[in-house]
Amino acid sequence: MAPLIMESSEVLPSSNDGIVELKFTGCKMLKSLPNGTCELKRLEILNLSDCSYLEKLPPLYGLCSLKKLYLDGTALVEIPPDIGSLSSLELLSLSDTPMEELPSSIGCLSSLVSLNLEGCKKLKSLPNSICELKCLETLHLSGCSNLEKLPPLYGLCSLNELYLDGTALVEIPPDIVSLSSLELLSLNDTPMEELPSSIGCLSSLVSLNLQRCKKLKSLPNSICELKCLLDLHLSGCSNLEKLPPLHGLRFLQDLYLDGTALLEIPPDIVSLSSLGFLSLSDTPMEELPSSIGCLSSLFGLKLQRCKKLKSLPNNICELKCLETLHLSGCSNLEKLPPLYGLCSLRKLFLDGTALVEIPPDIVSLSSLGFLSLSDTPIEELPSSIGCLSSLFGLKLQRCKKLKSLPKHICELKCLYDLDLSGCSNLEKLPPLHGLRFLQDLHLDGTALVKIPLDIFSLSSLRVLFLNDTPIEELPSSIGCLSSLASLNLERCKKLKSLPNSICELKCLQTLDLSGCSNLEKLPPLHGFAFYKIYI
Repeated sequence: MAPLIMESSEVLPSSNDGIVELKFTGCKMLKSLPNGTCELKRLEILNLSDCSYLEKLPPLYGLCSLKKLYLDGTALVEIPPDIGSLSSLELLSLSDTPMEELPSSIGCLSSLVSLNLEGCKKLKSLPNSICELKCLETLHLSGCSNLEKLPPLYGLCSLNELYLDGTALVEIPPDIVSLSSLELLSLNDTPMEELPSSIGCLSSLVSLNLQRCKKLKSLPNSICELKCLLDLHLSGCSNLEKLPPLHGLRFLQDLYLDGTALLEIPPDIVSLSSLGFLSLSDTPMEELPSSIGCLSSLFGLKLQRCKKLKSLPNNICELKCLETLHLSGCSNLEKLPPLYGLCSLRKLFLDGTALVEIPPDIVSLSSLGFLSLSDTPIEELPSSIGCLSSLFGLKLQRCKKLKSLPKHICELKCLYDLDLSGCSNLEKLPPLHGLRFLQDLHLDGTALVKIPLDIFSLSSLRVLFLNDTPIEELPSSIGCLSSLASLNLERCKKLKSLPNSICELKCLQTLDLSGCSNLEKLPPLHGFAFYKIYI
């Protein structure tokens, strides 16, 4: 039977015996339900979410078939004690209510699988009877910012997921050890100072979240006993200065340590044979242990803004599965180790480093698709860059010391994005023939006075940025750019005219000439099917 959806209620329909689902979602003026609600013997779902003026519930006894009760966003301060009579109830959602306490009778909900109290900011405690919910699998208490302690947890033998993010909890009760089925424990944004050593007994734990626990200084050694742990999130634990032994976490796949106070990684990181992703961004890390080369499954390594990092160990090249290496903002990183061996590397972010040159063995990165060198003092690129047969994106924004590009750049057959914006000393381009798949070419803010004539060979070019350059004229061959959709020449103050061939750009949609203060006339504009022109 289709659900009965109502906008308001003083009385329920007289023929109500067959109602299975009743929705009052978003009935802002609804303040109460009639007492006759308890006569809906076949009702399975009652949804009162966002009835923001609903302050009390009628008697609930008699709703013997009710399985799901949604009370999120209501004005309920309390739940009637007879909620314990809902023997079939599987889901109870009370998120974002001004609920101050739950009745002890809640422990009688023998079928309850999910209890959601997310965002109940006035809730200070839970009744001890909560431990009687033998079927409970998910308990959401995230955002209960006044919840300072938990009741006994023993008895919650089916609990799989426990969300405590943003609560006022300072400690976890030692009897957490009794949660033998617990797979996810989330304690993000809590004032937690330490974890009990008994946490190592959570034999089913797969994911442990402790993001932004700013008072947490250490983890218990027993953490290494979590044999099933796949994800460990410690991002933003700004007082965490060291890690416990990691051996034993042989199934750990994702380790987030960004924003911690870690100065070093324990050498036994070598034991994390399943580790696929390691994030150390925004740490005061000075060096990585040579044992990092033994992480045979690692595919992602993030070291963004590690400003004290000056070098990487040579055996980084042993990471055969590494696909992404983020070193952006490592402002003291002056050189790279040998790169050969990184046969799976697809993305290399080096923007904002102190690199002056790229090692010639970059040629060995046969899978590299994206290379970012923006905001570096790089003076030249090695000629071997032309051998990066898979490269599709090359970013060199604001490389102010870069004066030229090697001629071999034209050998990048797969390149479709070349960004040289802000390379203020770049005075000329190499031959461009061969870049037949290039779609986006950003030359804004360079020192280019002219564009090479062979620009016509860029048959796939869709976007060309030349704004803020001292360009004086465009070659007539620009009319051969049959795919060009956008041409930006803003603030090209030396540009006096455009070639007549501009009218041959059949796909051009946007032509921006704003701020071209010496441009005195336009060529014929016939030929444009559709365009926007800014003068």
